[in-house]
Amino acid sequence: MANDEITFRDGMAVYNKPDGTTIEISIEELFRLAAPPRIDSYGVALPREVRFAYSRDQMSILACEYPAGPYTLSWIAEDSKKRYGTGTKYRKVTLSLPYVIVLAVFQNGQLSTANECFFRTAPLTDIDSENELQYPGLLNCSRHEPPAGRPLAWICTQKLDHAVILREKEPRRRMRASLEALRHCLFEASFNYSSDDHEFSSWYMESRSVDKRIETVDRWHEETQKDRFMGLDIPWLSTGLNLRQVVDRIYQNHHIQDGGVRHERQLHRLMINHEKKQQTATS
Repeated sequence: MANDEITFRDGMAVYNKPDGTTIEISIEELFRLAAPPRIDSYGVALPREVRFAYSRDQMSILACEYPAGPYTLSWIAEDSKKRYGTGTKYRKVTLSLPYVIVLAVFQNGQLSTANECFFRTAPLTDIDSENELQYPGLLNCSRHEPPAGRPLAWICTQKLDHAVILREKEPRRRMRASLEALRHCLFEASFNYSSDDHEFSSWYMESRSVDKRIETVDRWHEETQKDRFMGLDIPWLSTGLNLRQVVDRIYQNHHIQDGGVRHERQLHRLMINHEKKQQTATS
C-alpha cells in the first residue's frame, strides 16, 4: 500500500503517513473535520438586529446593528471615588449614538470573549460596503496597544450574565440568550474606567476630542436634548476597514483560514491535528 495517501475501508479513513505509520478515524469524523457545522438558526428567526452571519471552521460571527438615536446609560459619576468595581458611583445620562454595530463571536456554539463594538453613521447594507466602521466612543470598549492580534474595539464582558446563557440547553435558545446578554452588558451595565486602567484606554477617551459636543459626557447629554440624532453628525474615529475586513481580521487573529478543504494534503493535516488533540486529551 502506497504511503502518503488516504484510503477508506469499513467506515474508516486511514492515512498512510510517509514514515510508515498510520492514522485512523471514522469517515463520519473526517467529514465533520473537513466541513464543520456552520452557524444555524435551528429553525428559529434570529433577532431583528442581526444583519449578517459568517462561519469558518468552528467560529461564527453575528453582525448586529442597533438603531441610531438616544440611549439612556449608566455612566460613572464625576465625584465617584472608585474608577470601577464595587463602590463605584454612577448616574444616568442620555446620549445620542449613531448606529451601533456589535460583532458577537461564537466558538463551538458558545459566545466567546472576543466580541467587538463599532459605530457607523449609516446602516449596514453589505459586507463590502466602502463605508468604514468607526471606533465606538464609549467607555468599556477597549483600545489595545499594540493592536496586532487583538480586537480593535473589545467589549468588556466582566458583567456578562453567564448564568442566563448556561441555563439554556437548546442551541437556538442559547444563541438568543447570548445575544441578549451581550446587548444588556453593553447598553445596560455601567460604564466606568475599567478599560482605561486595564487596557491601553477606552474608545471614549480616545474619541472625545473629535468634536466639542462630546468632549464631556455632560456636554454630550445636553446636546442630545437639543438633537436626538446628533450622534450621526460626529466625525467618529475611523478604523480604515469595512465590515468584511474587520470580520477577516477576527478570523486571522484566531488563525482560522477560509476556503474549506480543496486538496488531499489538507485532509492529511486535519487528521494529524486531530490525532494530536486526541493524544493531548488523554495525556
